[in-house]
Amino acid sequence: MARRGMEELAEVKRRIASLPDVVGREHAAIMAEVSMLLRLASQPGSPALSARFESLCELLVGHFRTEEGLLEWGEAASRTAHKREHDRLLALVREVRGRMAPWMEPQLRMAAIDSVVGAIAAHFEREATEVAVAAIAVDAAPALRWA
Repeated sequence: MARRGMEELAEVKRRIASLPDVVGREHAAIMAEVSMLLRLASQPGSPALSARFESLCELLVGHFRTEEGLLEWGEAASRTAHKREHDRLLALVREVRGRMAPWMEPQLRMAAIDSVVGAIAAHFEREATEVAVAAIAVDAAPALRWA
């Protein structure tokens, strides 16, 4: 049992060590998609917005899976709260997508997308803190679980 636990711990540490690369790439892809949304929103009558929003949702879902996998060692209440935050953020993106219409003024579309940008940025900040706490918990795990 102790050997298996140590192997699990080594795997989690490996995943956390790779976090900057994986999460950095995911963040960059998400922000590139948001930039594309803002560019399209600034153009009158842009029908491609809906497809771009769907692409953003797919990127977020994949990123949230990565996060939730890395945070599996945290407290259950924290994981549940984090999952609810993911659900709220996806609901916001989908709600804003539903409000987009080709006839809308570009300024209105960009203002709506700005609310999404703000929510994503705030989430990225909280995520960095939670992952750091998870890394500390993993470092303490051998003393707590397999001593």
